[in-house]
Amino acid sequence: MRNKLRTVLSLVFLVILSAGLTLKLGGFSPTQKATLEAYIPTGRSALVRQNEGSKFNVTLWITDWDGTIPFGNLNVTVYDLSGEQIVSELSDELGYVSLKMDPGSYIVLVMTGNRTVGYQAINVSRSGVFNIRTWAYDLNLTLTDEYDRPLKGHVVFLFDQIAPQAPGEYLVITERVGRLVGKAGTDMNGTVRFFGVWNGTYRIRVTDGESVGDYVLSIHGPTSTTLKCIKVDLTLSLISGSGSPVGNATVQVRGGMGHLLLEGKTDEDGRVEYKNLYALEDVYYVSAQYGPRLITHEPINITEGWDFTITCWSYNLTVKCVDQEGDPLPNHFVFLHDQLIFFTPTNFTVNNETGPLVNWTRTDEDGLAFFEDLWNGTYRVRVMGGELIGVVDVNLQESTTLVVKCNKTYLVLRFITELGEPLRNVTISMYNSGGHLTFRGSPDPDGYIKLDGVYLDNYTVVAEMFEREVWSGIINVYKSRVWEIRCPVFTLTLQFVDPFGNPLPRARVILSKRMTYGAHLSFTLELKTDDNGYISYSLPSGVYEISCSYGIYYGSIVVTLDSEYFSVIKCNPHMSFWLMVAFVSFPLVIFTLILERQKLKKPFKIRKYRNVLLKLESMYENGLVDYQLYRKLREEYEAKLMELGGREVR
Repeated sequence: MRNKLRTVLSLVFLVILSAGLTLKLGGFSPTQKATLEAYIPTGRSALVRQNEGSKFNVTLWITDWDGTIPFGNLNVTVYDLSGEQIVSELSDELGYVSLKMDPGSYIVLVMTGNRTVGYQAINVSRSGVFNIRTWAYDLNLTLTDEYDRPLKGHVVFLFDQIAPQAPGEYLVITERVGRLVGKAGTDMNGTVRFFGVWNGTYRIRVTDGESVGDYVLSIHGPTSTTLKCIKVDLTLSLISGSGSPVGNATVQVRGGMGHLLLEGKTDEDGRVEYKNLYALEDVYYVSAQYGPRLITHEPINITEGWDFTITCWSYNLTVKCVDQEGDPLPNHFVFLHDQLIFFTPTNFTVNNETGPLVNWTRTDEDGLAFFEDLWNGTYRVRVMGGELIGVVDVNLQESTTLVVKCNKTYLVLRFITELGEPLRNVTISMYNSGGHLTFRGSPDPDGYIKLDGVYLDNYTVVAEMFEREVWSGIINVYKSRVWEIRCPVFTLTLQFVDPFGNPLPRARVILSKRMTYGAHLSFTLELKTDDNGYISYSLPSGVYEISCSYGIYYGSIVVTLDSEYFSVIKCNPHMSFWLMVAFVSFPLVIFTLILERQKLKKPFKIRKYRNVLLKLESMYENGLVDYQLYRKLREEYEAKLMELGGREVR
């Protein structure tokens, strides 16, 4: 700090000397001024040229700028040109500081507390009095009404708006009333005077006991000004961009120098009133805050009226959500987030992360979402459709329509066989990059799967037939929306006919796929032939068993399917038919054979009995048999012949 002060003092002194001082240096004659010019530094050795071994009695008299009003109890510090402090004393009640000083050039710095109120270069070449003029000036104010008539009997308060922080550093108080440094009443001419006012910024408050008005003035020299005081009842009405009242907003009214003069909150009708005011300026600046956000800043001219309607910085935002092809996305959620982080109403930054939620709504059938009366600023629009599909930041400075191109599109998949025929009897599963199932279904009769509202992503597609994968791969939706997928599937066409070549309509066909490692079947289908005895089916490559049953007919075939296949299958009577026939006919054959045997034995018996009768006749005729035995045996044999039907009745 000390080195900084040295540098500042040296620069100040050099500037004053190089510009050719015209100020009256206290106690200096024209001859002394000429001597001072001879001491413009050309090096450290040139600072003191005479009276090196003597000290002079030097008196510093601290006064106002006009040199008429002395100031006591001020801190007076003397520095040499290198910035080294020589002495520091307080001025007495008459404004004097008595010192013994070596000849040379010096800078005198005058302070009250931490406030610098003057500095001056002096050249000591003999004893004498130096008038050190501070930056204290006379302030003359004249108050008039709107018709330029003087306002007498008014009280004027003078507030110092400067807040010193450190030597050479200070703040200007703008948000509140500073320290009261003066109070006086106007005379018959409406004039009031303040003497010895330090340079700086002051708030002037005028009142007649009922009306009050403030005015801010910067003083950097003797000042005389006329203030026109107009009595007003000021009414401010705040409305949004759509005309709705803005309630509970903090309203501030500032003067031309940016100092806060009035403050209040709007009621539910958006109004704030300030009664019994003195307007000391024509133009004021009205600002309003809603929370930490500045929502309007607008000048008002008191000469044009006292009732003002102020439209705040609120706008309507229309969000149009479309997919990658520009088609609207209805019934999607749209979230609106405030991205501004406020440190003060005028000091803020844009949040890189998603800010607090302001509002949300759904899109209509045209994909439009409406947000009304949004404060100006930066917002983040997030569109959700199951997941986040669109994010856009918008700096809202006027009513606007924002088009959000969302991460949604359409997808067309066509599944075909090796020959390009539509593939229908296949199950399609689709997984997103996160591994989640997003679709499962089958193609239409033309082999198409058409999906809307698909997220842009890389999808894994798996095609299965009979619970066996026939194709799998990754579909890049970023690259293309239409994909044709050729699967290793072939058409098996068979015609079933009877032994005479006639087609077997509506025959029952069993189709089974063999596992590659054995004779076990991996799946089985039951089909029906058409009216011409045909079946046609798309199948993945493999070994298949096909059998057909139609009444007594049966046929089967084993097919190794690795290309398109066609064959005519001749069905013959089934073995079971022959077994059944044999089982049913065997008893009949046996019975028939038995019957036929009986029929074959009867002629032999007839012949036998006839031969016996002939032999019996011969023996009777030869007298070998008596008559009774003959007659008895003859009757028995004739009775047998009659039973066998071998004898005619005599």
